[in-house]
Amino acid sequence: MQDRVVWTAERIRNLRGEHSRATFAKLLGVTELTVYRWELPDGAPEARRPRGLIKQRLDGYAAGTEHALPIQTPALVQMEMSKPAPEPDPDLHAAEEIGPEDMAELLPPLERLMQGDFRRAESALITLLSSNRLEAISSRILATQAVARIQLWARADVFAAFTTLTPLLFDAETGALPTFVEAEVYITAALVFGGLDGRIFDVGKMNSYIARAERALPRNAGTESRFLLWMAQAIAAFVSNEPPLVRRVLARASDFEQDLSSPLLRFHAEELRTVACYVDSRPQDAPKHLAEMQRLAIEGSFHYLHARFLSQAILSQIDDGIDPETVLAHAERANAYATQARAVPGWHSLFLAYATGEANVRLGHFDAARVALEEGIQIACDLRWSYGSMPLLLARILVLTGQECEIRPLGQKLLEAETVTFADAMRHVAEMVLAIADALDGVEVSHAVDRADESAGAIHDSGVWTFLRRMVMLGNATLAMFAGDEEQAARALRRAERTLDTAPSVWGSAALRWLRGLLAYREGKLHEARTLHESALDAFTLAHDRLQIALVTWTLGAVLADLDAPNASEMVASAHGALEKLGVTCRPKVHTKRKRSHAGRNLPIEENETLARVVGPIARLSVRGMGPELLHREIVECLHELFPSATVRLEEIDSRGVSAIRHEMGNSTAVASESIEFGDGTGRRFRLSLAGRLLPDARMVLGTVANVASLALEVATLRGYVDRAPPPPAAEGDVPDMPEFVSASSVMRRLKADLARLSKSRANIIITGESGSGKEVVARAIHDLSLRATRPYVAFNCAAVPRDLFEGQLFGYRKEAFTGAATDQPGVIRAAETGTLFLDEIGELPLDVQPKLLRFLENGEILPLGERKPVRVDVRVVAATFRDLERLVREGSFREDLFYRLQVVPVHVPPLRERPEDAVALARHFLQRFTPQGHEPPVLAPDAISALTTYAWPGNVRELRNVIERALAFDPIPTVLTSSALRFG
Repeated sequence: MQDRVVWTAERIRNLRGEHSRATFAKLLGVTELTVYRWELPDGAPEARRPRGLIKQRLDGYAAGTEHALPIQTPALVQMEMSKPAPEPDPDLHAAEEIGPEDMAELLPPLERLMQGDFRRAESALITLLSSNRLEAISSRILATQAVARIQLWARADVFAAFTTLTPLLFDAETGALPTFVEAEVYITAALVFGGLDGRIFDVGKMNSYIARAERALPRNAGTESRFLLWMAQAIAAFVSNEPPLVRRVLARASDFEQDLSSPLLRFHAEELRTVACYVDSRPQDAPKHLAEMQRLAIEGSFHYLHARFLSQAILSQIDDGIDPETVLAHAERANAYATQARAVPGWHSLFLAYATGEANVRLGHFDAARVALEEGIQIACDLRWSYGSMPLLLARILVLTGQECEIRPLGQKLLEAETVTFADAMRHVAEMVLAIADALDGVEVSHAVDRADESAGAIHDSGVWTFLRRMVMLGNATLAMFAGDEEQAARALRRAERTLDTAPSVWGSAALRWLRGLLAYREGKLHEARTLHESALDAFTLAHDRLQIALVTWTLGAVLADLDAPNASEMVASAHGALEKLGVTCRPKVHTKRKRSHAGRNLPIEENETLARVVGPIARLSVRGMGPELLHREIVECLHELFPSATVRLEEIDSRGVSAIRHEMGNSTAVASESIEFGDGTGRRFRLSLAGRLLPDARMVLGTVANVASLALEVATLRGYVDRAPPPPAAEGDVPDMPEFVSASSVMRRLKADLARLSKSRANIIITGESGSGKEVVARAIHDLSLRATRPYVAFNCAAVPRDLFEGQLFGYRKEAFTGAATDQPGVIRAAETGTLFLDEIGELPLDVQPKLLRFLENGEILPLGERKPVRVDVRVVAATFRDLERLVREGSFREDLFYRLQVVPVHVPPLRERPEDAVALARHFLQRFTPQGHEPPVLAPDAISALTTYAWPGNVRELRNVIERALAFDPIPTVLTSSALRFG
């Protein structure tokens, strides 16, 4: 009779009664998910009905309770739980395991997702989910959470990712999924709840899901899953505003660097390090990470991530004083990338709004700046996110353009806005905006200044981002200065100076000097005020800031007028015209409140002329935040202003005494009249020289500038500003195409960077490394990156030529030079004229030919067989060998002088076993190459990736190529390449 019982959803719910699903499931020996699926309506796709042994157990339970609605006692529960474990539920088995057919369907799109091919990955996943080709629930859950990641990474659509992921969280919490699927869902949840959308953002949920993912993640989990979990932890540390925690989390980045083959994940790793530089007051370290982000974004064609990179890079450029026009061009390009990716407003929107507003302010385009800033603030308010320093910049625009009445409504709007990150700091920014409104209204000015000062101090102590602290400190000092409170202004300036000491910037240093100059003028220190103004004016000129140039010129004119300088009135008139043209209606009011003090002027200015002349250049060169390249230019420009009719030249001198011009102004053929050498304290030597008719004190001035330049360069280097200015975002076609140079590992990426830095060199290069490691690929890359890239590239294998033909093949010969010479032959050296000659296996070069090659390397001349006069040839030589040349020198089979002539720039290519992450990248590269036309390249299965990275590769890259080519030689071409298809050895 019991067999005829039909267990409908309603009947099961009645039987469960007041029990929770979890308790009811324990009584029957099934999972909560199974009970949930029993209770779904009949038409639901996921609905199941009890059958087999599970149905018998349910029938027995119903009969034992006489169809009552029991409240089970702990004893009964204990008794039921002590029974032998029931046989697995067939439905549950289908949900828990992902079969090989499902895995074969899932692996290709999941692999494309990790490689950043979002469009194809999303299309494949949606097709799988809509066609019901995935049999197991676990498979569908894994595919769905991958779609959520695409929405998050490809378009910054946190809301779409949240709605996609939410239904999966219940399934993950039931414990009915395989642990690795459960871990992936929790990792995605942590990333989603850390996204830029205040409606969803929740640090508590982030940490909760991170903890669950850590528990569920299998011990043998792949690098990608472990990295994503680390990434979620890093984001949680950032938004929690705990720099020590950020440092601890980022210290673990080295655990993943060597194993990450995905360019998408490497991009995110570099982005986290970039953000950490600003959070941790190390902006000088950001450019190297930005450069790597740029390379990965271009390499992977990540449109949205490229937009995000550009938005962060131009923030760095704003700090460095880059031309605002350049910043706007890069911002336009970033917006184009975001549009192409169909990205929703996100991080890039906030970064671009601030950078676009700042650049337009510097150009005096106030309407465009206001539009950008108001849009950025509105996006931040809509997302309930922090709006940073955008309101302070907008308030500055409103003051300058005479729209002070709009400042208070702006402050009130911000005060009422709800933010989920840095909420206290944002409240203090709103308070500062209201304090500016109070000061402008003339209502309790001293109270307004105190209010702004209190807010500024709170923001500084909150540990928010460096550029916000700097902007707040400078804004507070400006308000105190123009409100007339000199004591408060001096205190605010000291705090701003401390902030700039830890995070220098060219523009910030210039603004600080201008404010100090205004304070000095108020105190009657006219000459100090003049020096500070002139130094600030030079720095703003360097930053192409039209607005600040006009404002500083205006106040400098007032200082010069009090000093009775002859050009003061012209300067004021020029500044007045510039400000009027820019649309500035509110001009700084400058006047002294104290009796002018000339203390410190022991000598009339005429008697101290030399000192007065060098004060300005010294101040210009001591602007913090300038990198060496900017300093090189400033050194030359300072001297050229001191000696306008002379030629000024800055050269760098290498260890051989050879000089290279770094910067020059004037006649390039002029011979130096005075010169002085100096170092930067880190090993580089420079020569600063003047040419032309000079004043008697020229050497004294030159020496003073050189000493200051030396110290400035040393400080810039020690602070880490060697590569301070980030590279301009390049178009994809700007980098030479090197499809064969696969560089996933850090050591090969460094090698590629070194080769790029050798691009303008003519020096001979020797490449060493084991056979098959890729020396010829490196040689070709050297040529492609060089200025000779469009010229011939000739490869000559010294081990493949018979000994008696060697000289003729290399140097050429004339007709009838020897028996059998029927025609003239130029030889490979002349064939490579103006290009590059690659001498492979140089260690096999016969001893009797080596002196002639040495002569060619020394003099650029060859003597072909049968010729009487040497022939000059312009060829760059790149040699390679797997042999130990030093040992050959000791044995007498290789000339020592030739060895040292070749060893100008040694380059070593490590064996493949020392860079296992390259094995995976190279394998994918060879899969693309050897897959027959019309077929999709196979995807590497996890076990294949493991096999590739653990194999010793005695034959290096050559052996790997053969393994992949052999795997694709058999029909049919697999969709997923497993380890069993890789036939090693």
